[in-house]
Amino acid sequence: MPAVEATDAAESMRAAIGPRSLGAPFWRFFFVALFFDIGFGLYFFLINLYLAQVHFNEKSIGIVAGALTAGNIAATIPTGLLARRTGLGPMLMLCLLTAPLFGAARIVGIHLVPQIALAFAQGAAMCSYTVCFAPAIAALTNPQNRTIAFSLTFGTGIGSGVVCGLLGGVAPVWLRHVRPSLTQSSAMGLVLLLGCAITLLSLVPLARLSFPPLESSPTPAIRAVSTPFARRFLIMVAIWNLGIGAFAPFATLYLSGPLKIPLPRIGLIFSASQLLQVGGVMAAPLVYRRIGKEYGIATLQVATCLALALLYAAHTPAWAIAAYLCLSMFQYACNPAIYNLLMDRTQEDLRAAASAMQNLVTSCALAAAAAASGLLITSHGYAALFAVCAGLSLAGAALTSGMAWAREPSPSDPQSAL
Repeated sequence: MPAVEATDAAESMRAAIGPRSLGAPFWRFFFVALFFDIGFGLYFFLINLYLAQVHFNEKSIGIVAGALTAGNIAATIPTGLLARRTGLGPMLMLCLLTAPLFGAARIVGIHLVPQIALAFAQGAAMCSYTVCFAPAIAALTNPQNRTIAFSLTFGTGIGSGVVCGLLGGVAPVWLRHVRPSLTQSSAMGLVLLLGCAITLLSLVPLARLSFPPLESSPTPAIRAVSTPFARRFLIMVAIWNLGIGAFAPFATLYLSGPLKIPLPRIGLIFSASQLLQVGGVMAAPLVYRRIGKEYGIATLQVATCLALALLYAAHTPAWAIAAYLCLSMFQYACNPAIYNLLMDRTQEDLRAAASAMQNLVTSCALAAAAAASGLLITSHGYAALFAVCAGLSLAGAALTSGMAWAREPSPSDPQSAL
């Protein structure tokens, strides 16, 4: 009889954490995220290459990328406060209405000052999605199926990058073949507009979705960062994003510039990196179950450091591409667990505020990284950037391991849910 009961319990647990248990509301949000990821994935694959085509250099592109993130920073605290008053749905609606419009305007404003202003506005608009994403998934799931929900959403979003890479690499060439009068920059601009239109499709499933109201609590932002875990977590997030955020805006420029790879091949490389990222994200929960979230994240951060070291030492395009693919897989495999770790170890009524604080720290780090890395590349080249990023990734791994050593009781993190 105990064996039968154990078997029934095991089957119940498997059912509880399977995709079918996630429910219709989660799947509606899943498609919101999917359209968002495809649309802006296509957009951000091409936007820096587009700016390079209209004669922006790495320094200017770094300033524009920093302005995008600065807008995110400026809007983070107001967005977190508004999300608590209006709910997650209205803030997501605001983002999905305005961010694609600012993105489309950037295709026309091809001078530095308009680019900085529009990038700032676009970053501020996109902040709502960044702040509300993790609390939305947490609100639509439970501790038993939350890990698979994060992994599915991240994995599918990254997998959509395969389509973005192929389409972004081939579509401008195809458009110029159909209309030879188009310039390379004009063809890229049309594909960028397509990305904005796809993002707007997110409004369709979002219109059929409702979220439970967020509970109010006094000084949520202060309470959200008042625990030792939260402080250690935010320091780690800052250092980690300084490391991975420094190279990310310049990856396609690195492939097209020093490596001299044509756009269609860049699209194939980007698509291959997305496939590897999907594999990494989907396989990562196995690592987390075996050694825990903190040690699992730290392991992947060390692997990211090694990939950057290989990229630093690469002397041929083939080795550089291989190192870049490994880098993409390892660094993105960390993201679901980092978001999940914060949600699991934060009280339910403080999750929106904690997510806003994480976004604020991440945005500050990314803004600093984008601006500084543009100057670093211009002055010392990509090799110096890879060395700095490798050191920051290793420091992030040390801090993540420290969070496991100093683990404290959590309000919502059953070990069985890893």
